[in-house]
Amino acid sequence: MRTFGTGKRTFDHKEYETIAIETIKDFIENTTYEYPDRVAYMYKNSHREDFRELTYGDFREMMDAMGTAMIHMGLKGAKIAVIGENSYRWALSYFTTVCGVGVVVPIDKNLMAEEVANLLNRAEF
Repeated sequence: MRTFGTGKRTFDHKEYETIAIETIKDFIENTTYEYPDRVAYMYKNSHREDFRELTYGDFREMMDAMGTAMIHMGLKGAKIAVIGENSYRWALSYFTTVCGVGVVVPIDKNLMAEEVANLLNRAEF
């Protein structure tokens, strides 16, 4: 269990307890610790099926598993481009990379092939 720094902030003359969040990794860890059973994403694998729910706890488990697999593949510290439809799978790839595997290079799926190639060249892939 990770503990996060806490503090107090004042807004509109009221004092609130706060949690110190400095990185995306801190944000993910805090959210999945505080709200493991809340729904993080709703998705469908096909248009014909009903929506499925994915909790923050499940998402974190998937991140940990994917991160371990990526590290075993030798990707620790690597630049990893992420391109695709807006989905929890895209978010999973992005957050897994940025939270400890490597450096993420998000690519807009609507770019022309030449523009994607230019971005990858500029990122020194």
